[in-house]
Amino acid sequence: MKQAHWLLLCLLGTLTAPVVYAVYTPEQFMQLISKEMGGKRYHLASQYSGAGADKLQAVISSFQPRGYLRNYPVYVMESSDWNAFATSGSCSPDLICVLTGLLTEVKSSDELAAVVAHELVHNYE
Repeated sequence: MKQAHWLLLCLLGTLTAPVVYAVYTPEQFMQLISKEMGGKRYHLASQYSGAGADKLQAVISSFQPRGYLRNYPVYVMESSDWNAFATSGSCSPDLICVLTGLLTEVKSSDELAAVVAHELVHNYE
């Protein structure tokens, strides 16, 4: 089975047989996701300067003092989809990724903060 396909199955929780999990850095994991999504470009949020970057930086800045994002690097992936996702667990590193389609469509930093908070909650369940 291809490594990226195995990873997606692992993310979806469909593996039932015991496996030895690979350990990926957030950067390596984003490379795999990018490849699986057709080579979409991605950036660390701190290096992103496109549409909505100011809102994203405001959200990250507001979450940092509370420690909510201390273990979660935030990435931005170029896609017209209005979405974000978080990964965490035994087969993926902790990270949050916001798609550029969402960044261009949210009206305020508060709306974006709600989405990022929603993604963080997935990792605390």
